[in-house]
Amino acid sequence: MNRRKATQIIRGQHAVDGAGVRLRRVLGANTIPDFDPF
Repeated sequence: MNRRKATQIIRGQHAVDGAGVRLRRVLGANTIPDFDPF
């Protein structure tokens, strides 16, 4: 398997869940096309 370089670094966005849990979302609706494996 060949190594590949990262083309982009995406930082997570802070979010709060319904129960008040703090999250860091990385895969959001606007980043899905960036992670398409095909």
